[in-house]
Amino acid sequence: MKKFLTLLFFFTFITVCIAEQEPIHKVIKCNDSTNICIVRDKMLYYGLADKDNNIIIPMEYTNIKVIPNEENYLLEKKSKTGEFLYGIANQKGDITIKPEYHSITKTDIPGKYKFQPDWNLKYGLIDGSTGDINIQPVYNYFHRLGNDDFCIEKDLKEGIIDSNFNLIIPAEYYRIYVMNGYKYYTLHKEIHFINNEGIPDSKFIYGIADRTGKIVVPLECSWIEHGIASTFYKVIKGGKTYEFDANTGVLELKG
Repeated sequence: MKKFLTLLFFFTFITVCIAEQEPIHKVIKCNDSTNICIVRDKMLYYGLADKDNNIIIPMEYTNIKVIPNEENYLLEKKSKTGEFLYGIANQKGDITIKPEYHSITKTDIPGKYKFQPDWNLKYGLIDGSTGDINIQPVYNYFHRLGNDDFCIEKDLKEGIIDSNFNLIIPAEYYRIYVMNGYKYYTLHKEIHFINNEGIPDSKFIYGIADRTGKIVVPLECSWIEHGIASTFYKVIKGGKTYEFDANTGVLELKG
């Protein structure tokens, strides 16, 4: 019996010693420039640690990935309701955007991310370094134009947010086209009315706005060209033909 207890103690001691020597986490990927590593524990939860194995972000995330072409990290965490939520940690391991959004995706603007707060199809733009919301998540869609302004869409209507994230043209137009030279926008608006026969009808009216949102050609035109190579646009207003110079903003009667 004594021999058995001695062997039991010996094997228990060896087991404990081996367990203590096993690392508490596995290194998945390291960034040599920041000396920060993505680590994972035995329960398959992820965190961040430095190369001396000091934990920077606790291993409580279902996944952590390096964002391509950046040194920021995309954090994935499972909520109490079972939903996966996302946030951002910077290259130092500081959490700049808490994992509370339904989706976060990279954009073509360095450090800016398109985000979706919940299951509703509404999106906004958030700064990955500060967590500041640049574009509120109330739009169904938005994309950046060649002049760095944004075309936004809300409830099938378009508008413009400028490069400083100010709403300059409200989302109330059927279509908005940026003119060559990127100084002006062609506005297409659908209006509804009762025609002479008492039947509900609709038609399109057209106008032009500059990059501050100021209407420079009122929405009284029956047609404005778009999608052309020139900076001179044909405008039909009141049965007369004009030409709009998208470089100078001059509207000239042609016939």
